[in-house]
Amino acid sequence: MDWLPLLSTLAGAAIGNVATLIADRSRWKREDVKEALALRLRLDIYMQYTTTVKVLGATLRAGRPSAHFPARSGSRTTACCGT
Repeated sequence: MDWLPLLSTLAGAAIGNVATLIADRSRWKREDVKEALALRLRLDIYMQYTTTVKVLGATLRAGRPSAHFPARSGSRTTACCGT
């Protein structure tokens, strides 16, 4: 039996598998970096959103009339809401 074709086939398969593993590993690293950047961007956007909502809520609470300072009778809130 001639062993050269069998050894050549096995060597080619091994080289092909190693090349595929190297290519996949580099692709996985690239994708991990992209996913990490996308996650960081998403977290930054969520943080900006929650900060904006918090500031807006504080601004609205600061602008509402309180029991200590009742609204004037001619103000818009009194005229429209009847309070």
